[in-house]
Amino acid sequence: MSAIISAQGNEGNPYNYLSGYENYVRGEKFNYHSAHPGVSASMLVRSIQKELYIEWTTEKVPGDYSEGDATFVFLAAINVRENDRHSWDILINDKKKVTISTPGSRELKDITWKGDDGYDIRFMPVMEDRYGDLHGYFFLIIPEGEYTRGEPLNIKAVGETSGNRAFFIVYRHKIKPSIKVVPEQAIRKEGQDRYQLVSVNYTYLGDPVDVIISAGDIETKTRLTFGYNNIRVRLPVVKKESPFMVSIKKGQKILADNNFILKPVAYREIHLLHHSHVDIGYTHVQDEVKIIQWQHLENAIKIAGRTKDYPEAARFRWNSEVIWALDSYLKENSPEKVDRMIDAIRNGWIEPGAMYANELSELCNTEELIQLTASARNLA
Repeated sequence: MSAIISAQGNEGNPYNYLSGYENYVRGEKFNYHSAHPGVSASMLVRSIQKELYIEWTTEKVPGDYSEGDATFVFLAAINVRENDRHSWDILINDKKKVTISTPGSRELKDITWKGDDGYDIRFMPVMEDRYGDLHGYFFLIIPEGEYTRGEPLNIKAVGETSGNRAFFIVYRHKIKPSIKVVPEQAIRKEGQDRYQLVSVNYTYLGDPVDVIISAGDIETKTRLTFGYNNIRVRLPVVKKESPFMVSIKKGQKILADNNFILKPVAYREIHLLHHSHVDIGYTHVQDEVKIIQWQHLENAIKIAGRTKDYPEAARFRWNSEVIWALDSYLKENSPEKVDRMIDAIRNGWIEPGAMYANELSELCNTEELIQLTASARNLA
Protein backbone atom coordinates (compact mmCIF):
# COMPACT_ATOMS: atom_id res chain seq x y z
CA MET A 1 0.00 0.00 0.00
CA SER A 2 1.20 3.53 -0.72
CA ALA A 3 -0.21 6.75 0.61
CA ILE A 4 0.22 10.30 -0.65
CA ILE A 5 -0.02 12.82 2.14
CA SER A 6 0.52 16.56 2.39
CA ALA A 7 3.16 18.06 4.63
CA GLN A 8 2.00 19.69 7.85
CA GLY A 9 1.78 23.47 7.83
CA ASN A 10 4.56 25.14 5.90
CA GLU A 11 7.56 23.51 7.57
CA GLY A 12 8.56 21.70 4.37
CA ASN A 13 8.45 24.96 2.40
CA PRO A 14 10.05 27.63 4.63
CA TYR A 15 10.51 30.14 1.80
CA ASN A 16 6.89 29.94 0.63
CA TYR A 17 7.81 28.84 -2.89
CA LEU A 18 4.89 28.58 -5.28
CA SER A 19 4.42 25.82 -7.81
CA GLY A 20 5.69 26.97 -11.20
CA TYR A 21 3.50 24.46 -13.01
CA GLU A 22 -0.23 23.98 -12.53
CA ASN A 23 -1.95 23.57 -15.90
CA TYR A 24 -0.94 22.75 -19.47
CA VAL A 25 -1.97 25.25 -22.17
CA ARG A 26 -0.18 24.30 -25.40
CA GLY A 27 2.94 22.79 -26.93
CA GLU A 28 4.44 19.38 -27.59
CA LYS A 29 3.58 16.89 -24.87
CA PHE A 30 6.42 14.52 -24.14
CA ASN A 31 7.45 11.75 -21.76
CA TYR A 32 11.03 11.80 -20.53
CA HIS A 33 13.03 10.73 -17.48
CA SER A 34 13.42 13.37 -14.78
CA ALA A 35 15.13 14.13 -11.47
CA HIS A 36 11.95 12.87 -9.75
CA PRO A 37 11.56 9.08 -10.12
CA GLY A 38 8.13 8.34 -11.53
CA VAL A 39 7.70 11.78 -13.11
CA SER A 40 7.94 11.78 -16.91
CA ALA A 41 4.99 13.79 -18.29
CA SER A 42 6.45 16.96 -19.75
CA MET A 43 6.43 19.64 -22.45
CA LEU A 44 9.25 19.89 -24.99
CA VAL A 45 10.47 22.95 -26.87
CA ARG A 46 13.43 22.95 -29.24
CA SER A 47 15.29 25.63 -31.17
CA ILE A 48 13.72 24.60 -34.46
CA GLN A 49 11.03 27.23 -34.99
CA LYS A 50 9.80 29.97 -32.67
CA GLU A 51 6.14 29.17 -33.43
CA LEU A 52 6.61 25.77 -31.74
CA TYR A 53 6.61 27.19 -28.21
CA ILE A 54 5.27 25.65 -25.01
CA GLU A 55 2.82 27.38 -22.68
CA TRP A 56 1.52 26.68 -19.20
CA THR A 57 0.17 28.38 -16.07
CA THR A 58 1.45 28.44 -12.50
CA GLU A 59 -0.55 27.97 -9.35
CA LYS A 60 -2.54 30.99 -8.24
CA VAL A 61 -0.74 33.46 -6.03
CA PRO A 62 -2.51 33.17 -2.65
CA GLY A 63 -4.75 36.08 -1.77
CA ASP A 64 -2.86 36.60 1.50
CA TYR A 65 0.62 36.24 -0.04
CA SER A 66 2.97 38.62 1.80
CA GLU A 67 6.50 37.61 0.78
CA GLY A 68 7.24 40.55 -1.52
CA ASP A 69 8.92 38.98 -4.54
CA ALA A 70 7.23 35.71 -5.52
CA THR A 71 9.32 32.66 -6.43
CA PHE A 72 7.82 29.91 -8.57
CA VAL A 73 9.56 26.52 -8.74
CA PHE A 74 9.21 23.95 -11.51
CA LEU A 75 10.97 20.74 -12.54
CA ALA A 76 12.89 20.94 -15.82
CA ALA A 77 15.70 19.59 -17.98
CA ILE A 78 17.93 21.37 -20.47
CA ASN A 79 20.29 20.33 -23.22
CA VAL A 80 24.01 20.94 -22.59
CA ARG A 81 25.97 22.43 -25.50
CA GLU A 82 29.63 23.25 -24.93
CA ASN A 83 30.00 25.16 -28.21
CA ASP A 84 26.78 25.34 -30.23
CA ARG A 85 24.71 27.42 -27.78
CA HIS A 86 20.97 28.09 -28.14
CA SER A 87 18.40 30.07 -26.17
CA TRP A 88 14.71 30.41 -25.29
CA ASP A 89 12.76 33.54 -24.43
CA ILE A 90 10.58 33.27 -21.33
CA LEU A 91 7.38 35.30 -21.63
CA ILE A 92 5.39 36.14 -18.51
CA ASN A 93 1.78 37.08 -19.27
CA ASP A 94 2.82 37.57 -22.93
CA LYS A 95 5.74 39.89 -22.13
CA LYS A 96 9.34 38.78 -22.71
CA LYS A 97 11.15 39.02 -19.37
CA VAL A 98 14.10 36.57 -19.33
CA THR A 99 16.17 34.62 -21.84
CA ILE A 100 17.67 31.27 -20.84
CA SER A 101 20.32 29.37 -22.80
CA THR A 102 21.89 25.93 -23.05
CA PRO A 103 24.56 25.50 -20.37
CA GLY A 104 28.09 25.09 -21.64
CA SER A 105 29.13 22.80 -18.79
CA ARG A 106 27.79 19.69 -17.08
CA GLU A 107 28.78 20.92 -13.62
CA LEU A 108 26.06 20.60 -10.99
CA LYS A 109 26.39 24.29 -10.26
CA ASP A 110 23.62 26.92 -10.05
CA ILE A 111 23.07 29.11 -13.10
CA THR A 112 21.27 32.47 -13.00
CA TRP A 113 19.82 34.32 -15.99
CA LYS A 114 19.11 37.98 -15.28
CA GLY A 115 16.03 39.46 -16.90
CA ASP A 116 14.27 42.79 -17.23
CA ASP A 117 12.57 44.73 -14.42
CA GLY A 118 13.90 42.48 -11.63
CA TYR A 119 12.80 39.19 -13.21
CA ASP A 120 15.36 36.41 -12.72
CA ILE A 121 15.56 32.68 -13.33
CA ARG A 122 17.86 30.43 -11.32
CA PHE A 123 18.56 26.85 -12.32
CA MET A 124 19.60 24.36 -9.64
CA PRO A 125 20.84 21.24 -11.48
CA VAL A 126 20.78 18.11 -9.33
CA MET A 127 21.44 15.41 -11.92
CA GLU A 128 23.38 14.80 -15.12
CA ASP A 129 21.62 12.11 -17.14
CA ARG A 130 23.24 9.42 -19.27
CA TYR A 131 23.13 11.70 -22.32
CA GLY A 132 25.08 14.44 -20.56
CA ASP A 133 22.12 16.82 -20.09
CA LEU A 134 21.11 18.54 -16.86
CA HIS A 135 17.97 18.03 -14.76
CA GLY A 136 16.82 20.01 -11.77
CA TYR A 137 14.73 22.90 -10.49
CA PHE A 138 14.03 26.28 -12.08
CA PHE A 139 13.24 29.20 -9.77
CA LEU A 140 11.33 32.00 -11.50
CA ILE A 141 11.53 35.20 -9.43
CA ILE A 142 8.71 37.71 -10.00
CA PRO A 143 9.14 41.19 -8.44
CA GLU A 144 6.51 42.48 -6.07
CA GLY A 145 3.91 44.42 -8.01
CA GLU A 146 4.36 42.28 -11.13
CA TYR A 147 1.89 39.59 -10.06
CA THR A 148 -1.77 39.65 -9.03
CA ARG A 149 -2.89 37.90 -5.86
CA GLY A 150 -5.53 35.30 -6.58
CA GLU A 151 -4.32 34.85 -10.18
CA PRO A 152 -1.83 32.47 -11.84
CA LEU A 153 0.95 33.49 -14.20
CA ASN A 154 0.89 32.50 -17.85
CA ILE A 155 4.33 31.37 -19.03
CA LYS A 156 5.66 30.69 -22.52
CA ALA A 157 9.07 29.30 -23.51
CA VAL A 158 9.83 30.33 -27.10
CA GLY A 159 12.80 28.89 -28.97
CA GLU A 160 14.81 30.25 -31.86
CA THR A 161 14.05 29.63 -35.52
CA SER A 162 17.36 27.93 -36.19
CA GLY A 163 16.37 24.40 -37.17
CA ASN A 164 18.42 23.09 -34.25
CA ARG A 165 17.22 20.29 -31.98
CA ALA A 166 18.62 21.75 -28.73
CA PHE A 167 15.88 21.29 -26.14
CA PHE A 168 14.31 22.65 -22.99
CA ILE A 169 11.84 20.45 -21.09
CA VAL A 170 9.30 21.52 -18.47
CA TYR A 171 7.67 18.72 -16.49
CA ARG A 172 3.92 18.74 -16.00
CA HIS A 173 4.34 18.20 -12.28
CA LYS A 174 3.42 20.38 -9.31
CA ILE A 175 6.31 21.01 -6.93
CA LYS A 176 4.90 21.03 -3.41
CA PRO A 177 6.01 19.48 -0.10
CA SER A 178 4.54 15.98 -0.18
CA ILE A 179 5.26 12.52 1.13
CA LYS A 180 4.66 9.14 -0.45
CA VAL A 181 4.99 6.00 1.66
CA VAL A 182 5.67 2.81 -0.32
CA PRO A 183 6.08 -0.47 1.62
CA GLU A 184 8.29 -2.91 -0.30
CA GLN A 185 6.99 -6.42 -0.92
CA ALA A 186 10.10 -8.18 0.36
CA ILE A 187 11.63 -9.37 3.62
CA ARG A 188 15.28 -8.42 4.07
CA LYS A 189 17.73 -10.48 6.08
CA GLU A 190 20.85 -9.19 7.84
CA GLY A 191 22.54 -11.74 10.05
CA GLN A 192 19.76 -13.15 12.19
CA ASP A 193 17.57 -10.07 11.78
CA ARG A 194 14.64 -9.98 9.39
CA TYR A 195 12.75 -6.82 8.52
CA GLN A 196 10.49 -5.16 5.98
CA LEU A 197 11.51 -1.98 4.20
CA VAL A 198 9.37 1.08 3.61
CA SER A 199 10.38 3.76 1.12
CA VAL A 200 9.57 7.27 2.28
CA ASN A 201 9.65 9.63 -0.70
CA TYR A 202 9.54 13.24 0.44
CA THR A 203 9.62 16.45 -1.58
CA TYR A 204 11.26 19.13 0.53
CA LEU A 205 11.63 22.80 -0.43
CA GLY A 206 14.14 24.10 2.08
CA ASP A 207 17.86 24.24 2.80
CA PRO A 208 19.69 20.96 3.62
CA VAL A 209 18.75 19.80 7.10
CA ASP A 210 19.24 16.79 9.38
CA VAL A 211 15.98 15.06 10.30
CA ILE A 212 14.67 11.94 12.00
CA ILE A 213 12.21 9.63 10.24
CA SER A 214 10.03 7.79 12.77
CA ALA A 215 7.92 4.76 11.92
CA GLY A 216 6.48 2.84 14.85
CA ASP A 217 9.31 2.57 17.40
CA ILE A 218 12.02 2.78 14.73
CA GLU A 219 13.95 6.01 14.15
CA THR A 220 16.17 6.66 11.12
CA LYS A 221 18.48 9.67 10.90
CA THR A 222 18.99 11.22 7.47
CA ARG A 223 19.72 14.52 5.75
CA LEU A 224 17.16 16.17 3.50
CA THR A 225 18.20 18.16 0.46
CA PHE A 226 16.08 20.38 -1.76
CA GLY A 227 13.57 18.49 -3.88
CA TYR A 228 13.10 14.75 -4.05
CA ASN A 229 14.39 12.64 -1.16
CA ASN A 230 14.15 8.86 -0.80
CA ILE A 231 14.65 7.35 2.65
CA ARG A 232 14.32 3.63 3.35
CA VAL A 233 13.05 2.72 6.80
CA ARG A 234 13.26 -0.71 8.45
CA LEU A 235 10.18 -2.12 10.16
CA PRO A 236 9.58 -5.43 11.93
CA VAL A 237 8.11 -8.24 9.83
CA VAL A 238 4.32 -8.31 10.17
CA LYS A 239 2.05 -11.34 9.78
CA LYS A 240 -1.16 -9.34 9.39
CA GLU A 241 -2.11 -5.85 8.25
CA SER A 242 -0.65 -3.48 10.83
CA PRO A 243 -1.08 0.29 11.25
CA PHE A 244 2.01 2.47 11.49
CA MET A 245 2.65 6.18 11.66
CA VAL A 246 5.51 7.74 9.74
CA SER A 247 6.75 11.20 10.65
CA ILE A 248 9.60 13.44 9.55
CA LYS A 249 10.94 15.65 12.33
CA LYS A 250 13.38 18.54 12.29
CA GLY A 251 14.20 18.99 15.94
CA GLN A 252 10.82 19.30 17.63
CA LYS A 253 9.03 20.39 14.45
CA ILE A 254 7.11 17.86 12.37
CA LEU A 255 7.58 18.40 8.64
CA ALA A 256 5.11 15.67 7.69
CA ASP A 257 3.31 12.75 9.27
CA ASN A 258 0.45 10.36 8.66
CA ASN A 259 -0.70 6.80 9.16
CA PHE A 260 -0.31 3.90 6.73
CA ILE A 261 -1.01 0.18 6.70
CA LEU A 262 1.87 -2.28 6.41
CA LYS A 263 0.74 -5.53 4.81
CA PRO A 264 2.40 -8.91 5.26
CA VAL A 265 4.72 -9.89 2.43
CA ALA A 266 3.17 -12.40 0.05
CA TYR A 267 5.26 -15.57 -0.28
CA ARG A 268 6.93 -15.86 -3.68
CA GLU A 269 9.37 -18.44 -4.98
CA ILE A 270 11.64 -16.83 -7.56
CA HIS A 271 13.62 -18.82 -10.11
CA LEU A 272 16.47 -17.05 -11.93
CA LEU A 273 17.20 -18.31 -15.45
CA HIS A 274 20.76 -17.42 -16.46
CA HIS A 275 21.06 -17.11 -20.21
CA SER A 276 22.13 -14.80 -23.01
CA HIS A 277 19.73 -13.98 -25.83
CA VAL A 278 21.24 -15.22 -29.10
CA ASP A 279 20.93 -12.40 -31.64
CA ILE A 280 22.71 -12.76 -34.96
CA GLY A 281 23.22 -9.71 -37.14
CA TYR A 282 21.82 -7.00 -34.86
CA THR A 283 25.08 -6.01 -33.20
CA HIS A 284 27.60 -8.63 -34.39
CA VAL A 285 28.05 -10.89 -37.39
CA GLN A 286 27.54 -14.63 -36.97
CA ASP A 287 31.19 -15.60 -36.43
CA GLU A 288 31.53 -12.97 -33.67
CA VAL A 289 28.31 -14.07 -31.97
CA LYS A 290 29.54 -17.67 -31.99
CA ILE A 291 32.76 -16.75 -30.14
CA ILE A 292 30.83 -14.62 -27.62
CA GLN A 293 28.42 -17.49 -26.90
CA TRP A 294 31.32 -19.95 -26.55
CA GLN A 295 32.84 -17.63 -23.92
CA HIS A 296 29.50 -17.60 -22.08
CA LEU A 297 29.45 -21.42 -22.05
CA GLU A 298 33.01 -21.69 -20.71
CA ASN A 299 32.42 -19.00 -18.07
CA ALA A 300 29.22 -20.78 -17.04
CA ILE A 301 31.18 -24.01 -16.43
CA LYS A 302 33.66 -22.12 -14.22
CA ILE A 303 30.91 -20.50 -12.14
CA ALA A 304 28.95 -23.75 -11.89
CA GLY A 305 32.09 -25.49 -10.65
CA ARG A 306 32.59 -22.86 -7.95
CA THR A 307 28.99 -23.21 -6.75
CA LYS A 308 28.56 -27.00 -7.05
CA ASP A 309 28.65 -27.42 -3.26
CA TYR A 310 26.10 -24.65 -2.62
CA PRO A 311 22.55 -25.58 -1.58
CA GLU A 312 20.68 -27.05 -4.54
CA ALA A 313 18.66 -23.92 -5.29
CA ALA A 314 21.74 -21.67 -5.19
CA ARG A 315 23.89 -23.62 -7.66
CA PHE A 316 24.65 -21.82 -10.89
CA ARG A 317 23.13 -23.20 -14.09
CA TRP A 318 23.26 -21.85 -17.63
CA ASN A 319 20.54 -22.06 -20.25
CA SER A 320 21.92 -21.91 -23.81
CA GLU A 321 18.53 -20.63 -25.07
CA VAL A 322 19.14 -22.31 -28.46
CA ILE A 323 21.48 -25.14 -29.40
CA TRP A 324 23.27 -23.45 -32.33
CA ALA A 325 26.27 -22.15 -30.32
CA LEU A 326 26.52 -25.35 -28.27
CA ASP A 327 26.36 -27.49 -31.41
CA SER A 328 29.21 -25.57 -33.04
CA TYR A 329 31.22 -25.69 -29.80
CA LEU A 330 31.02 -29.48 -29.70
CA LYS A 331 31.96 -29.76 -33.38
CA GLU A 332 34.84 -27.28 -33.51
CA ASN A 333 36.71 -27.53 -30.20
CA SER A 334 39.36 -29.88 -28.82
CA PRO A 335 38.39 -33.30 -27.39
CA GLU A 336 39.27 -32.05 -23.89
CA LYS A 337 36.89 -29.08 -24.15
CA VAL A 338 34.18 -31.25 -25.69
CA ASP A 339 34.44 -33.79 -22.84
CA ARG A 340 34.29 -30.98 -20.26
CA MET A 341 31.15 -29.57 -21.93
CA ILE A 342 29.46 -32.99 -22.10
CA ASP A 343 30.19 -33.53 -18.40
CA ALA A 344 28.70 -30.09 -17.62
CA ILE A 345 25.54 -31.02 -19.52
CA ARG A 346 25.27 -34.34 -17.67
CA ASN A 347 25.81 -32.57 -14.33
CA GLY A 348 22.96 -30.20 -15.11
CA TRP A 349 25.26 -27.16 -15.27
CA ILE A 350 24.49 -26.43 -18.93
CA GLU A 351 20.93 -26.75 -20.20
CA PRO A 352 20.76 -27.09 -24.01
CA GLY A 353 17.89 -25.40 -25.80
CA ALA A 354 15.61 -27.61 -27.88
CA MET A 355 15.40 -25.30 -30.91
CA TYR A 356 18.42 -24.86 -33.16
CA ALA A 357 18.00 -21.08 -33.41
CA ASN A 358 15.44 -18.36 -32.65
CA GLU A 359 12.99 -19.10 -35.43
CA LEU A 360 9.38 -17.97 -35.18
CA SER A 361 7.93 -21.31 -34.18
CA GLU A 362 4.38 -20.03 -34.82
CA LEU A 363 5.22 -19.90 -38.55
CA CYS A 364 6.78 -23.38 -38.68
CA ASN A 365 4.94 -26.46 -39.86
CA THR A 366 5.33 -29.85 -38.18
CA GLU A 367 8.17 -31.04 -40.43
CA GLU A 368 10.14 -27.82 -39.86
CA LEU A 369 9.77 -28.12 -36.08
CA ILE A 370 11.06 -31.69 -36.23
CA GLN A 371 14.12 -30.57 -38.20
CA LEU A 372 14.73 -27.59 -35.88
CA THR A 373 14.94 -29.92 -32.87
CA ALA A 374 17.05 -32.58 -34.62
CA SER A 375 20.39 -31.40 -33.18
CA ALA A 376 19.01 -31.38 -29.63
CA ARG A 377 17.61 -34.89 -30.08
CA ASN A 378 20.91 -36.13 -31.48
CA LEU A 379 22.79 -34.63 -28.51
CA ALA A 380 20.36 -36.30 -26.10
